[in-house]
Amino acid sequence: MAISCYSMRLYLFVKLATRKLYDYVQYDLKEIAFPSSLPDPPHIKKRRKLTWHERFLRLLQEEGWRL
Repeated sequence: MAISCYSMRLYLFVKLATRKLYDYVQYDLKEIAFPSSLPDPPHIKKRRKLTWHERFLRLLQEEGWRL
């Protein structure tokens, strides 16, 4: 029983380490290489936030398209 418990703990450790490495590569490494804190270039125009009503209409439009 001790061997299977050890192998289970090892498996969980490897799984957790793999997940953390995957998250690091997916999120943190990208942020280090291409920081988002830099200001946007002048030709980029920011979109305004949608109101709740506009979000609701957009949701209805997407759901209607799927039907």
